[in-house]
Amino acid sequence: MELIARSGLFVGVLLLNIVTPPCCGLPTLIGQFNVAKPAFTALYPYSSGNGSDLLISNFAANPFEGDAVFRVANVESYLPGNVFAITPDVMSHSVVWPNQISGVPESIFKKRLVAVPGGFLVPLKTEGAVTLLDPSLSAPENAVVLTDSTEKWFYHLVLWRDMDQDGDADVLTCRAQKPIIGSSKGELLWLENPGSTQKQTGPWKSHVIGEGPDIFFDEAKLVIPPSSSPLDAIFIAQFFKPALRVFWVNNTGNWSQTNQIFHRDIDTSIGPVFDVKVCDVNLDGRNDLLVTTNDAKNGSVLVYEIPDDFRTGEYKRHLLASGFSSRSGQVGKGAPGAAQLFHPSTQGNTTRPSIVLSGDDGGQAFVFTPRSQVKDDWNYTVTPFLDVGSGTVGGISIGGDYMFVPSYNQNKMYVYRL
Repeated sequence: MELIARSGLFVGVLLLNIVTPPCCGLPTLIGQFNVAKPAFTALYPYSSGNGSDLLISNFAANPFEGDAVFRVANVESYLPGNVFAITPDVMSHSVVWPNQISGVPESIFKKRLVAVPGGFLVPLKTEGAVTLLDPSLSAPENAVVLTDSTEKWFYHLVLWRDMDQDGDADVLTCRAQKPIIGSSKGELLWLENPGSTQKQTGPWKSHVIGEGPDIFFDEAKLVIPPSSSPLDAIFIAQFFKPALRVFWVNNTGNWSQTNQIFHRDIDTSIGPVFDVKVCDVNLDGRNDLLVTTNDAKNGSVLVYEIPDDFRTGEYKRHLLASGFSSRSGQVGKGAPGAAQLFHPSTQGNTTRPSIVLSGDDGGQAFVFTPRSQVKDDWNYTVTPFLDVGSGTVGGISIGGDYMFVPSYNQNKMYVYRL
Protein backbone atom coordinates (compact mmCIF):
# COMPACT_ATOMS: atom_id res chain seq x y z
CA MET A 1 0.00 0.00 0.00
CA GLU A 2 1.32 3.44 -0.87
CA LEU A 3 0.97 6.99 0.28
CA ILE A 4 0.51 9.46 -2.56
CA ALA A 5 1.58 12.99 -1.77
CA ARG A 6 -0.95 15.36 -3.28
CA SER A 7 -1.18 19.03 -2.38
CA GLY A 8 1.15 18.31 0.50
CA LEU A 9 -1.23 15.88 2.23
CA PHE A 10 -1.16 12.16 2.89
CA VAL A 11 -3.10 9.57 4.84
CA GLY A 12 -1.13 7.21 7.10
CA VAL A 13 -1.60 3.45 7.28
CA LEU A 14 -0.33 0.90 9.80
CA LEU A 15 2.01 -1.71 8.34
CA LEU A 16 3.86 -3.48 11.16
CA ASN A 17 7.48 -4.37 10.31
CA ILE A 18 6.72 -4.69 6.63
CA VAL A 19 9.20 -6.48 4.40
CA THR A 20 9.19 -4.81 1.03
CA PRO A 21 9.62 -6.82 -2.16
CA PRO A 22 12.61 -6.10 -4.39
CA CYS A 23 10.67 -3.87 -6.73
CA CYS A 24 9.59 -0.32 -7.32
CA GLY A 25 12.89 1.09 -6.00
CA LEU A 26 12.05 0.19 -2.39
CA PRO A 27 14.61 -1.15 0.10
CA THR A 28 14.50 -4.91 0.79
CA LEU A 29 14.90 -6.12 4.37
CA ILE A 30 17.80 -8.59 4.65
CA GLY A 31 18.01 -8.92 8.43
CA GLN A 32 18.09 -7.32 11.84
CA PHE A 33 20.24 -7.39 14.96
CA ASN A 34 19.81 -6.42 18.59
CA VAL A 35 21.22 -3.24 20.10
CA ALA A 36 19.93 -1.30 23.09
CA LYS A 37 17.93 1.84 22.26
CA PRO A 38 19.59 2.75 18.93
CA ALA A 39 19.07 6.43 18.15
CA PHE A 40 21.52 8.06 15.72
CA THR A 41 23.78 6.13 13.35
CA ALA A 42 26.68 6.80 11.00
CA LEU A 43 28.98 4.85 8.72
CA TYR A 44 32.72 5.56 9.12
CA PRO A 45 34.53 4.35 5.96
CA TYR A 46 38.06 3.00 6.13
CA SER A 47 40.67 5.09 4.34
CA SER A 48 41.51 2.05 2.21
CA GLY A 49 38.04 2.23 0.70
CA ASN A 50 37.26 -1.32 1.79
CA GLY A 51 34.56 -1.43 4.43
CA SER A 52 33.41 0.81 7.24
CA ASP A 53 32.44 0.87 10.90
CA LEU A 54 28.78 1.31 11.83
CA LEU A 55 28.51 3.81 14.69
CA ILE A 56 25.42 3.86 16.91
CA SER A 57 24.40 6.22 19.72
CA ASN A 58 22.13 5.17 22.56
CA PHE A 59 20.39 7.36 25.13
CA ALA A 60 17.77 6.89 27.82
CA ALA A 61 15.04 9.34 28.80
CA ASN A 62 15.34 8.12 32.39
CA PRO A 63 17.80 10.59 33.96
CA PHE A 64 19.19 7.84 36.21
CA GLU A 65 19.85 5.43 33.34
CA GLY A 66 23.17 5.53 31.51
CA ASP A 67 23.82 6.15 27.83
CA ALA A 68 26.20 4.44 25.41
CA VAL A 69 28.09 4.60 22.14
CA PHE A 70 28.37 1.39 20.08
CA ARG A 71 30.48 0.31 17.13
CA VAL A 72 30.19 -2.55 14.63
CA ALA A 73 33.66 -2.95 13.13
CA ASN A 74 33.73 -3.65 9.37
CA VAL A 75 29.96 -4.03 9.21
CA GLU A 76 30.08 -5.00 5.52
CA SER A 77 31.76 -8.29 6.48
CA TYR A 78 28.37 -9.41 7.86
CA LEU A 79 26.43 -8.46 4.73
CA PRO A 80 24.27 -9.61 3.19
CA GLY A 81 23.80 -13.03 4.77
CA ASN A 82 25.01 -12.80 8.37
CA VAL A 83 23.21 -9.77 9.81
CA PHE A 84 21.82 -11.71 12.77
CA ALA A 85 25.36 -12.46 13.99
CA ILE A 86 26.16 -8.79 14.58
CA THR A 87 26.91 -7.88 18.21
CA PRO A 88 27.92 -4.23 18.59
CA ASP A 89 30.89 -3.38 20.81
CA VAL A 90 30.53 -0.71 23.50
CA MET A 91 32.87 2.22 22.85
CA SER A 92 31.83 4.38 25.78
CA HIS A 93 29.37 4.86 28.62
CA SER A 94 30.84 8.25 29.54
CA VAL A 95 29.13 10.50 26.97
CA VAL A 96 25.90 12.05 28.22
CA TRP A 97 23.00 11.61 25.75
CA PRO A 98 25.08 11.01 22.59
CA ASN A 99 23.45 12.51 19.50
CA GLN A 100 24.57 12.47 15.82
CA ILE A 101 27.74 10.43 16.09
CA SER A 102 30.27 10.63 13.24
CA GLY A 103 33.73 9.56 12.18
CA VAL A 104 36.53 12.12 12.18
CA PRO A 105 38.43 12.35 8.86
CA GLU A 106 41.64 10.38 9.42
CA SER A 107 43.75 13.14 7.85
CA ILE A 108 43.09 15.45 10.82
CA PHE A 109 44.63 13.37 13.63
CA LYS A 110 46.39 10.72 11.54
CA LYS A 111 44.23 8.08 13.22
CA ARG A 112 40.61 6.98 13.50
CA LEU A 113 38.56 8.92 16.03
CA VAL A 114 34.83 9.27 16.59
CA ALA A 115 33.15 12.62 17.33
CA VAL A 116 30.15 12.52 19.67
CA PRO A 117 28.06 15.64 20.36
CA GLY A 118 25.93 15.10 23.44
CA GLY A 119 23.37 16.34 25.93
CA PHE A 120 19.68 17.19 25.75
CA LEU A 121 16.89 18.89 27.69
CA VAL A 122 16.26 15.81 29.88
CA PRO A 123 16.89 16.48 33.60
CA LEU A 124 20.45 15.55 34.69
CA LYS A 125 21.49 15.28 31.01
CA THR A 126 21.48 18.95 30.02
CA GLU A 127 25.26 19.37 30.37
CA GLY A 128 26.44 18.08 27.04
CA ALA A 129 29.77 18.24 25.25
CA VAL A 130 31.65 17.49 22.05
CA THR A 131 33.72 14.40 22.82
CA LEU A 132 36.33 12.52 20.79
CA LEU A 133 36.50 8.75 21.27
CA ASP A 134 39.43 6.57 20.24
CA PRO A 135 38.09 3.13 19.21
CA SER A 136 41.56 1.63 19.66
CA LEU A 137 41.51 2.36 23.42
CA SER A 138 39.32 1.03 26.20
CA ALA A 139 36.63 3.20 27.75
CA PRO A 140 36.73 5.58 29.58
CA GLU A 141 40.38 6.31 28.75
CA ASN A 142 39.42 6.92 25.14
CA ALA A 143 37.44 10.15 25.76
CA VAL A 144 38.71 13.70 25.08
CA VAL A 145 36.25 16.56 25.69
CA LEU A 146 36.70 19.52 23.31
CA THR A 147 34.12 21.86 24.89
CA ASP A 148 34.27 23.64 28.23
CA SER A 149 31.71 23.07 30.98
CA THR A 150 31.15 26.62 32.21
CA GLU A 151 27.53 26.49 31.02
CA LYS A 152 25.06 23.67 30.42
CA TRP A 153 24.81 23.36 26.64
CA PHE A 154 23.77 20.40 24.53
CA TYR A 155 25.17 19.61 21.08
CA HIS A 156 23.72 17.57 18.20
CA LEU A 157 26.06 17.68 15.19
CA VAL A 158 29.74 18.15 14.36
CA LEU A 159 31.28 19.02 10.98
CA TRP A 160 35.00 19.45 10.36
CA ARG A 161 36.03 22.59 8.44
CA ASP A 162 39.02 24.94 8.41
CA MET A 163 37.18 27.98 9.74
CA ASP A 164 40.14 30.39 10.06
CA GLN A 165 42.21 29.35 7.02
CA ASP A 166 45.22 28.26 9.10
CA GLY A 167 45.41 24.79 7.55
CA ASP A 168 43.89 22.91 10.52
CA ALA A 169 40.36 21.48 10.47
CA ASP A 170 38.18 22.99 13.20
CA VAL A 171 34.86 21.86 14.67
CA LEU A 172 31.68 23.51 13.35
CA THR A 173 28.68 22.92 15.58
CA CYS A 174 25.51 24.32 17.17
CA ARG A 175 24.54 24.24 20.82
CA ALA A 176 21.35 24.91 22.74
CA GLN A 177 19.84 25.44 26.16
CA LYS A 178 16.18 24.72 26.84
CA PRO A 179 15.20 25.13 30.50
CA ILE A 180 11.90 23.78 31.81
CA ILE A 181 10.97 27.36 32.69
CA GLY A 182 12.18 30.21 30.51
CA SER A 183 13.15 30.71 26.90
CA SER A 184 15.59 28.68 24.86
CA LYS A 185 19.00 29.83 23.70
CA GLY A 186 21.05 28.67 20.74
CA GLU A 187 24.41 29.43 19.17
CA LEU A 188 26.26 28.60 15.96
CA LEU A 189 29.97 28.33 16.79
CA TRP A 190 33.29 26.81 15.89
CA LEU A 191 35.97 25.27 18.09
CA GLU A 192 39.49 26.27 17.13
CA ASN A 193 41.92 23.44 16.50
CA PRO A 194 45.08 24.40 18.48
CA GLY A 195 47.30 22.41 16.14
CA SER A 196 50.58 20.65 17.02
CA THR A 197 50.50 18.14 19.88
CA GLN A 198 47.56 19.84 21.62
CA LYS A 199 45.09 18.63 19.02
CA GLN A 200 43.91 15.70 21.16
CA THR A 201 43.43 17.66 24.38
CA GLY A 202 40.65 20.01 25.33
CA PRO A 203 38.91 22.29 25.66
CA TRP A 204 39.35 24.05 22.32
CA LYS A 205 38.70 27.78 22.13
CA SER A 206 35.15 28.55 21.05
CA HIS A 207 34.12 31.29 18.60
CA VAL A 208 30.41 32.19 18.39
CA ILE A 209 29.24 32.96 14.84
CA GLY A 210 25.68 33.91 15.69
CA GLU A 211 22.77 33.42 18.07
CA GLY A 212 19.66 31.35 17.39
CA PRO A 213 20.90 28.15 15.69
CA ASP A 214 20.37 25.21 18.00
CA ILE A 215 20.27 21.67 16.56
CA PHE A 216 21.07 20.68 12.96
CA PHE A 217 22.69 22.49 10.03
CA ASP A 218 24.58 21.91 6.79
CA GLU A 219 27.20 23.85 4.89
CA ALA A 220 28.15 24.50 1.29
CA LYS A 221 30.41 26.55 -0.94
CA LEU A 222 28.20 28.49 -3.35
CA VAL A 223 29.20 30.54 -6.39
CA ILE A 224 27.27 33.73 -7.12
CA PRO A 225 27.33 34.49 -10.88
CA PRO A 226 29.22 36.05 -12.58
CA SER A 227 31.91 35.47 -9.93
CA SER A 228 33.79 32.17 -9.97
CA SER A 229 34.89 32.42 -6.33
CA PRO A 230 32.64 30.49 -3.94
CA LEU A 231 31.37 31.83 -0.63
CA ASP A 232 31.02 29.70 2.50
CA ALA A 233 27.38 29.28 3.56
CA ILE A 234 25.91 27.53 6.60
CA PHE A 235 22.20 26.63 6.41
CA ILE A 236 20.42 26.35 9.74
CA ALA A 237 17.45 24.22 10.81
CA GLN A 238 16.39 26.26 13.82
CA PHE A 239 14.03 24.29 16.04
CA PHE A 240 13.24 26.03 19.33
CA LYS A 241 12.79 29.48 17.80
CA PRO A 242 11.55 28.19 14.44
CA ALA A 243 13.33 29.42 11.32
CA LEU A 244 15.20 28.23 8.26
CA ARG A 245 18.26 30.49 8.07
CA VAL A 246 21.58 30.98 6.32
CA PHE A 247 24.86 32.44 7.57
CA TRP A 248 27.72 33.33 5.24
CA VAL A 249 31.10 35.05 5.23
CA ASN A 250 31.94 37.60 2.51
CA ASN A 251 35.53 36.49 1.98
CA THR A 252 37.44 33.36 1.02
CA GLY A 253 36.11 31.37 3.96
CA ASN A 254 37.78 32.99 6.98
CA TRP A 255 35.15 32.95 9.73
CA SER A 256 37.54 34.59 12.20
CA GLN A 257 36.81 37.90 10.41
CA THR A 258 33.58 38.54 12.29
CA ASN A 259 32.83 41.81 10.48
CA GLN A 260 32.45 39.78 7.28
CA ILE A 261 29.77 37.44 8.71
CA PHE A 262 26.13 37.99 7.73
CA HIS A 263 22.86 36.08 7.95
CA ARG A 264 19.26 36.13 6.76
CA ASP A 265 16.04 34.26 7.46
CA ILE A 266 14.87 32.13 4.53
CA ASP A 267 11.53 31.08 6.04
CA THR A 268 9.99 31.59 9.49
CA SER A 269 6.51 30.29 8.69
CA ILE A 270 6.89 26.49 8.61
CA GLY A 271 7.15 25.65 12.31
CA PRO A 272 9.98 23.88 14.17
CA VAL A 273 12.66 23.08 11.58
CA PHE A 274 14.27 19.72 12.36
CA ASP A 275 16.84 19.13 9.62
CA VAL A 276 18.33 20.66 6.48
CA LYS A 277 20.62 19.14 3.87
CA VAL A 278 22.25 20.83 0.88
CA CYS A 279 21.82 18.51 -2.11
CA ASP A 280 20.57 18.36 -5.70
CA VAL A 281 17.09 16.95 -5.14
CA ASN A 282 15.79 17.02 -8.74
CA LEU A 283 19.08 16.37 -10.58
CA ASP A 284 19.08 19.69 -12.41
CA GLY A 285 22.71 20.42 -11.55
CA ARG A 286 21.85 22.97 -8.85
CA ASN A 287 21.88 22.60 -5.08
CA ASP A 288 18.61 22.64 -3.17
CA LEU A 289 17.69 22.51 0.51
CA LEU A 290 15.99 19.29 1.66
CA VAL A 291 14.15 20.30 4.84
CA THR A 292 11.99 18.59 7.45
CA THR A 293 9.85 20.13 10.16
CA ASN A 294 9.05 18.14 13.29
CA ASP A 295 5.65 18.53 14.90
CA ALA A 296 3.26 16.59 17.11
CA LYS A 297 0.50 16.67 14.48
CA ASN A 298 1.66 18.23 11.22
CA GLY A 299 5.32 17.64 10.40
CA SER A 300 6.44 18.11 6.81
CA VAL A 301 9.05 17.53 4.12
CA LEU A 302 9.96 20.47 1.89
CA VAL A 303 12.46 21.47 -0.78
CA TYR A 304 13.79 24.98 -1.32
CA GLU A 305 15.49 25.89 -4.58
CA ILE A 306 18.61 27.94 -3.81
CA PRO A 307 18.57 31.14 -5.92
CA ASP A 308 21.53 32.41 -7.96
CA ASP A 309 22.38 34.77 -5.12
CA PHE A 310 21.60 32.88 -1.93
CA ARG A 311 22.14 36.06 0.10
CA THR A 312 19.36 38.14 -1.45
CA GLY A 313 17.37 35.98 -3.87
CA GLU A 314 14.01 34.29 -3.39
CA TYR A 315 14.03 30.65 -2.30
CA LYS A 316 11.26 28.85 -4.16
CA ARG A 317 9.51 26.45 -1.78
CA HIS A 318 7.96 23.07 -2.63
CA LEU A 319 5.94 21.07 -0.09
CA LEU A 320 6.49 17.37 -0.79
CA ALA A 321 4.34 15.96 2.03
CA SER A 322 2.84 16.97 5.37
CA GLY A 323 0.61 15.58 8.10
CA PHE A 324 3.30 13.53 9.84
CA SER A 325 2.46 13.10 13.52
CA SER A 326 3.55 11.40 16.71
CA ARG A 327 1.57 8.26 17.42
CA SER A 328 2.10 8.16 21.17
CA GLY A 329 0.70 11.63 21.80
CA GLN A 330 3.22 12.16 24.58
CA VAL A 331 4.50 15.63 25.38
CA GLY A 332 7.65 16.48 23.45
CA LYS A 333 7.13 13.87 20.74
CA GLY A 334 7.01 14.75 17.05
CA ALA A 335 7.49 13.62 13.46
CA PRO A 336 9.17 13.24 11.08
CA GLY A 337 12.95 13.04 11.50
CA ALA A 338 15.63 13.68 8.90
CA ALA A 339 15.46 13.02 5.15
CA GLN A 340 18.28 12.17 2.74
CA LEU A 341 18.74 11.27 -0.91
CA PHE A 342 19.61 7.85 -2.29
CA HIS A 343 19.56 5.96 -5.57
CA PRO A 344 17.95 2.50 -5.63
CA SER A 345 20.54 -0.03 -6.80
CA THR A 346 18.31 -0.99 -9.74
CA GLN A 347 18.29 2.56 -11.14
CA GLY A 348 21.83 3.91 -10.95
CA ASN A 349 22.69 7.55 -10.34
CA THR A 350 21.68 9.02 -13.70
CA THR A 351 18.01 9.33 -12.72
CA ARG A 352 16.41 11.61 -10.15
CA PRO A 353 17.21 10.32 -6.66
CA SER A 354 14.66 8.96 -4.23
CA ILE A 355 14.35 10.24 -0.67
CA VAL A 356 14.39 8.16 2.50
CA LEU A 357 12.71 9.66 5.56
CA SER A 358 12.91 8.67 9.20
CA GLY A 359 9.49 9.03 10.78
CA ASP A 360 10.96 9.69 14.25
CA ASP A 361 8.09 9.43 16.79
CA GLY A 362 5.67 8.67 13.95
CA GLY A 363 7.05 5.12 14.06
CA GLN A 364 7.61 4.62 10.32
CA ALA A 365 10.28 4.95 7.65
CA PHE A 366 9.36 6.11 4.15
CA VAL A 367 10.68 6.22 0.61
CA PHE A 368 9.73 9.17 -1.61
CA THR A 369 9.87 8.16 -5.28
CA PRO A 370 9.73 10.93 -7.92
CA ARG A 371 6.65 10.57 -10.12
CA SER A 372 8.61 11.59 -13.23
CA GLN A 373 12.05 12.61 -14.46
CA VAL A 374 10.85 16.13 -15.28
CA LYS A 375 13.05 18.53 -13.31
CA ASP A 376 10.26 20.83 -12.15
CA ASP A 377 7.83 18.03 -11.22
CA TRP A 378 7.77 17.95 -7.41
CA ASN A 379 5.18 15.18 -7.04
CA TYR A 380 6.32 12.07 -5.19
CA THR A 381 4.87 8.68 -4.33
CA VAL A 382 5.40 8.23 -0.58
CA THR A 383 5.65 4.60 0.57
CA PRO A 384 6.25 3.32 4.11
CA PHE A 385 8.68 0.39 4.21
CA LEU A 386 8.95 -0.04 7.99
CA ASP A 387 6.41 0.42 10.76
CA VAL A 388 7.29 -0.01 14.44
CA GLY A 389 3.94 1.03 15.87
CA SER A 390 4.08 3.75 18.52
CA GLY A 391 7.86 3.52 18.81
CA THR A 392 10.56 5.75 17.37
CA VAL A 393 12.58 5.32 14.18
CA GLY A 394 15.99 6.94 14.62
CA GLY A 395 18.61 8.37 12.29
CA ILE A 396 19.06 6.30 9.11
CA SER A 397 22.46 5.63 7.53
CA ILE A 398 23.19 4.63 3.93
CA GLY A 399 26.42 3.17 2.59
CA GLY A 400 26.99 1.42 -0.71
CA ASP A 401 24.05 -0.88 -1.38
CA TYR A 402 22.81 -0.98 2.21
CA MET A 403 20.62 1.02 4.56
CA PHE A 404 20.62 0.84 8.37
CA VAL A 405 17.40 1.82 10.18
CA PRO A 406 17.31 1.99 14.01
CA SER A 407 14.14 1.09 15.93
CA TYR A 408 14.66 2.69 19.33
CA ASN A 409 11.88 1.09 21.38
CA GLN A 410 12.33 -2.35 19.84
CA ASN A 411 16.09 -2.37 20.60
CA LYS A 412 16.74 -3.41 17.00
CA MET A 413 18.61 -2.31 13.92
CA TYR A 414 17.01 -3.22 10.59
CA VAL A 415 19.32 -3.69 7.60
CA TYR A 416 18.04 -3.22 4.03
CA ARG A 417 19.47 -3.68 0.57
CA LEU A 418 18.80 -0.72 -1.69
